Amino acid sequence: LQFLYFIGMAHMRCPASSVLRAAEKLMKTQRGNCIEYGQLHFSNHVAWVAVPNLRMGKGEEEVAQLMKQYNERIRPRSAGHNHGYASLLKFFDTKIQTDGVSQVCETYLPKITGGLGAAAFHPILELGLGVEGDLPTVVSNGLAYMYTRSWKGLEESYSVQKNGPHNGLVETLKQWEARRSECDISRAMERAKGLNMGLGGFQHRAYSILGGLKVFEECPVRVPSEDALHTALEEALLVTAAAICISENEFFLLHGFTSLWAVYHVVTKLRHLQYETKADLIAGWLRGYYATYIAQGAPVPLTCLLSSTPCALLTHIKTCCPSGDNSWEACFTVAETHQDEHVFKTVWMLHELSLQDTASEEFKKLALHVATGLGEKGLRYVPKKP
Repeated sequence: LQFLYFIGMAHMRCPASSVLRAAEKLMKTQRGNCIEYGQLHFSNHVAWVAVPNLRMGKGEEEVAQLMKQYNERIRPRSAGHNHGYASLLKFFDTKIQTDGVSQVCETYLPKITGGLGAAAFHPILELGLGVEGDLPTVVSNGLAYMYTRSWKGLEESYSVQKNGPHNGLVETLKQWEARRSECDISRAMERAKGLNMGLGGFQHRAYSILGGLKVFEECPVRVPSEDALHTALEEALLVTAAAICISENEFFLLHGFTSLWAVYHVVTKLRHLQYETKADLIAGWLRGYYATYIAQGAPVPLTCLLSSTPCALLTHIKTCCPSGDNSWEACFTVAETHQDEHVFKTVWMLHELSLQDTASEEFKKLALHVATGLGEKGLRYVPKKP
């Protein structure tokens, strides 16, 4: 097991061309599948079965079998849903083949940056996985999914303060939280109480908040300048990862972290993407994250997380959310036993980020702690009522 783990680590940091070819080949076999399935329109996670497992060192035939098992597991839940996805997929396949990933993202992302919270952030997650792994097929999946399910028009609803301070993202969240007791946000939380508080009601709760908060107009997102984006996103990743622990692994706050993982890779790896597009994408994510936080009943003391130094935050998390001191190998072994693919997916993301050259020691320790807690406790699906 340890030998396979270290092989996998090499592929995590720098995937071999054979791994990338295998991922592209396997994902092309999924072209006829629906992007969503079931009465609650769950997102198809087959890409997250294929790519991380290949990157962890599993062989193509083994991964193909895992994908087959996943598809067989989701089919009985009822017919799938496409929302015009198939035709958009063909469109983006052709565009990427002729123009390349960066140019296609630059052309089409600005039109949909405001509605990233739709489908619980899964469209941007698919795009981020494709960009991070240099997989055009998965990038095409993500863009097609974003166009079928992102909430349209919200990118024009709120202004963005660009070239803001280096800590602008955290400071924006602090401003919004400081005003949470005001009637605007209070009314939004009251509206959420009257909506379905189960998994199927998330879309209505989040959208009703995202499209109607005056605080988004009065306190616009302050996106740092281009040279500070990397550091600002890493700071936000630390906070959102900590929020997973504090919220007892709350399902939708977990998606807030995983979607930021995707935004982080789109912003840092597509180097030719215009700063304005990056800023709008980050702002769209931040509003979506806060709307999710309110829609789920503000389940964590966000101000405390935002005000702590990385070292103090790590100490606070370990004190409030004790867990065993697992190794990454043990975390993956446990994560693979969970029926919910979100556990394995998130553990893989936490580990991938901890391998980044710029990852701080605090983030590495926090990432392992969060991953351990996910394996031990699983996910919490029922939100605390506002």
